[in-house]
Amino acid sequence: MKRWMFLLAAALAVIASPAIAQSEVVVVSPSEIEMMPASTAEARLAELEREYQEVKIRGPRAGVPVSTVVIVGGVLMASVGAAVNSCIFSSASRCRTREGNILVGAGVATIAAGITGLAISALRLKRAKRKRRYLKYQMVELERALP
Repeated sequence: MKRWMFLLAAALAVIASPAIAQSEVVVVSPSEIEMMPASTAEARLAELEREYQEVKIRGPRAGVPVSTVVIVGGVLMASVGAAVNSCIFSSASRCRTREGNILVGAGVATIAAGITGLAISALRLKRAKRKRRYLKYQMVELERALP
């Protein structure tokens, strides 16, 4: 009789071993109660880490100082054009010159381009940082839930 119980226990162990070997169920996020096997949670964590690395933050971060330099260049150009157009440096009766007007116009256009670039770069940088922060939060929550 004891041998029969041993064989039954061995047979149940063989049948139940895949179920025992499967990973435990993990609660992914307390705010969104979601259950998934640990292997799926680890795969999701790897996917989140890959997405985190793919978020482009370098370009917008470099765009902010470049746009600032463009704005400064535009201000300098407009200032030189205004100085060329002023009557202080010459005794001419007509102070405005074609070269001065071109420099002022190009300077103003450069300032406008720099401000536009600064706004676009700042917006893209803000969005990228927000996305990285959200992905980091999800990764931390998932890592906490893993055994």
